[in-house]
Amino acid sequence: MSQNTLITDSDESLEKDAYSLDVELVEPNDPCRPEKCLWRSVLDRAVRDFMGMGVADMSKNEKRMAHLSALVWFEDYGEHPQGFEWVCEFLQIDSSRLREKLYEAYDRKKS
Repeated sequence: MSQNTLITDSDESLEKDAYSLDVELVEPNDPCRPEKCLWRSVLDRAVRDFMGMGVADMSKNEKRMAHLSALVWFEDYGEHPQGFEWVCEFLQIDSSRLREKLYEAYDRKKS
């Protein structure tokens, strides 16, 4: 299985480590392609917020609030529409593995 990344526009090794997952890329002929792109973008934003890589003009406090909001979303184990578990299932991503990788990357970033 090939290794793909959720985020491809950065050269920082921490970002590459944080987002490396064994996931299938969205196929161009996939009839659900727009929806998959949307939910991958939602997941991408949550990962960036969690890792403290928010929008450039965000204040430190705004980044902290975005981090906490993403953490709450990742810790929601419900399978309701638009929740983390639902998004991962829709994208065929192992939510437990993603959580584990995110928490490991965050711990490395803090130390």
